[in-house]
Parts: sequence; structure tokens; C-alpha cells
Amino acid sequence: MITHETKEPLHLSLMYLEQIIQDGKIQEEIAKPVKSSLEIALAGLNNFLAIKRSSVLYEMFDVIQLISMQINIYKSYLKQNNIQLDVKSNMQRIIIYSDKTIMLQILNNLIGYRTKLLKKINKSVKKIDIKIQTKSNFVVISICDTFEGQYQPHSLSFEMSRTMANMIGGKLEMVSSSKQGNIINFTIPTEGHEKPED
Repeated sequence: MITHETKEPLHLSLMYLEQIIQDGKIQEEIAKPVKSSLEIALAGLNNFLAIKRSSVLYEMFDVIQLISMQINIYKSYLKQNNIQLDVKSNMQRIIIYSDKTIMLQILNNLIGYRTKLLKKINKSVKKIDIKIQTKSNFVVISICDTFEGQYQPHSLSFEMSRTMANMIGGKLEMVSSSKQGNIINFTIPTEGHEKPED
């Protein structure tokens, strides 16, 4: 049976790996593939546990602060791979009543997958734009990238994110996919009960 306790060995392994890198006991180039594999396994486990939950745990939180917190996790990775990330919003704070853990997991999937795609391309300008706006009783988070290729809307990461979005009354959709880049809209109700219109 997979539970939240299953994550503990992965967390401990990551902490130990980071410590021995800092102590200079292992070269970072050797440790990177191991660390990356552990992080991917942890993200996959988090996805599974979020979907497996039978109930949604609602709480009040600031969406902009949550996105900023998530972006901070990727800061060094983005800089290392020459990827620019910009966030724009029509408000300074957007308070919603939803499931914070599920929201974090969706954002992690969407931002993480896009950074991995952009890392692979040889291009001078690699960019992710996140636009956050309110529309009626909904928050729309648009994520646009400069990846010149088809984002896989039926990939496991996208489908898991879509399932989680549905769990909290939201909607995840591919708005466009072209040579200029991809746009995904994540629409979420501010009050945790209304469904976005098709």
C-alpha cells in the first residue's frame, strides 16, 4: 500500500545527496542524474497520492504567493539552463478557497515539464510566461513557453494535472500549440465550488 510514509526514503535520500555534494565528497556532475531521478520519483509519487485522495482539503490562500513560492524552487535550475521566467498579474493578491496541496502539485507538473522541454532545445531565447488574472469568480493561470514543438496534451503529467484540476472544480486546457510556443490555461474557482464554463 502506497501512503505518504512511502515518500520518506526519497526525502532522506535527497537530503543525504545534497549534504554529500556540499561536503565535496562527490562531484556534482556524478550526483545530478541520481538527484534528478529521485526528484522525478518523488513528483510521481506526489501525483499519485494527490489523485488517490478521496477528499479535497479546502483552505484560504494567496495564489500569487503560492506561484512565487513554486518558482523559487526552480530558480537555480532555470538560471543554469538559461531559461527566463516572467510572472504577470492584474492584481497583487488573489485569495482563493481551494486545496493548496493539489494546486502546488499541478503548478509543479506544468512548470517542471516545461522547463525540461526548454532545457533540451538549443535556442538563444528560452522563456516561460505565467499570466494570472481574475475573471468573474475564477482565476485563470496561463502558462506560455517558447518551445517550438507540440506539447503532449495526453502525456501522463498533463492527464494527472487535468484530473487534479477537476478534483478542485477547475479546468486544464491546451489553448494553442504552434511553432511560436504553447499555451495552457488552468482555470480555478475562487470559492471552490463553481465549475468553469466550456
